[in-house]
Amino acid sequence: MTIIQALKKIKQLSRKIETTKERISTWCSYQSDEDPLYKDIQGMKQSVFDMQVEIAKIRHAIHVLNATAKVNFKGKETTLDELLLEATVTIPSKLDILSKLRRKEKHRFGQNQADVKIILQYDPLERDKEVDKLTELKAEINDFIDVCNITLEL
Repeated sequence: MTIIQALKKIKQLSRKIETTKERISTWCSYQSDEDPLYKDIQGMKQSVFDMQVEIAKIRHAIHVLNATAKVNFKGKETTLDELLLEATVTIPSKLDILSKLRRKEKHRFGQNQADVKIILQYDPLERDKEVDKLTELKAEINDFIDVCNITLEL
């Protein structure tokens, strides 16, 4: 099973769990003038527990693969886990810091505007180049991870 198939299986099981939970909620108690309609609530509960265990096992297998599978990204050997962290934590953090580099000087009242100097402690063009580079790298990592999800076997 590939990673993408495992993720689809998790989604499918999650839907089944939600449906079964709704059935349990509906049939755990009800009013009726007729003979009670017996539903196997215990069996439904056990079914949910079993599906949750299966999801946990699949997720664990994905995590183990992500942490141990070596892949070659841009000529560098790395793990999928390192790439995932780069795309979801490191790059967004760098982009957040770069987004703070904006002109926000406070205007001083009573001073002649001609006498006020604006001092930038960063190069806006370099900031923009860095943002573009990081955004492109994140897209490349995501594309590479998509290919890995299709091809790597659990």
